[in-house]
Amino acid sequence: LSLLEFLKKDEKILKETIELSCQTKDFYKAFQCLFKFKKFYDYSFFNNLKTILYFKTLEYIHNENIINHKKVVCKLVDKLFNVVSEKEIKIRNALLNEKEIAENKILLLSKPRKLQVVLTNKCNLRCVMCDFHEYDWNFNECQINELKSLIPYLEYLIWQGGEVFLNKDFFYLFNLALEYDVKQTIITNGLLINENVAKNIVQNNISLAISIDDVEKEGYEKIR
Repeated sequence: LSLLEFLKKDEKILKETIELSCQTKDFYKAFQCLFKFKKFYDYSFFNNLKTILYFKTLEYIHNENIINHKKVVCKLVDKLFNVVSEKEIKIRNALLNEKEIAENKILLLSKPRKLQVVLTNKCNLRCVMCDFHEYDWNFNECQINELKSLIPYLEYLIWQGGEVFLNKDFFYLFNLALEYDVKQTIITNGLLINENVAKNIVQNNISLAISIDDVEKEGYEKIR
């Protein structure tokens, strides 16, 4: 009872309790503890702790899947389904995905956890090695809606073009992914990054992959 009172009031003790449960591979107790005391802590603290626990749990389960401990995976996932809230759709989807892998499922009920999305082939450059821009297309409304429906389940999303900043729906989708704590990478030539875009990228810890083909001005401009 004393421990319960501490857990209600002390963020450090709750964090250490969950970390200890992770070290002993008792992820069921860790999630049970986290959700039991959710109402006593602010959203930011709870969400950060949940994210850490989520990735540690999935890392363990995924490794067990790799070394073919299928029964261990299925048993743990079934236990976690009893304690992880149905509102936590990303966590439950990832758990279901790992269980389906363990069961060698071909038809999956789980949603994708990672996507690489080519939104458009529009580009502000005409690089000598690329003819991608010759085929004019963007994501259509049906594809946009499908992507929107998948974003809440995603852990990781890579944006690619063409040049993604030329797609009119990009920032809407980008911000939607931020709302669902999706880790994002943008593949870009970097030429359309203005001050506002740069600030958005830095504040939200977004990874950038910038295409550069030569360190000399003459060679770079010849290619790009």
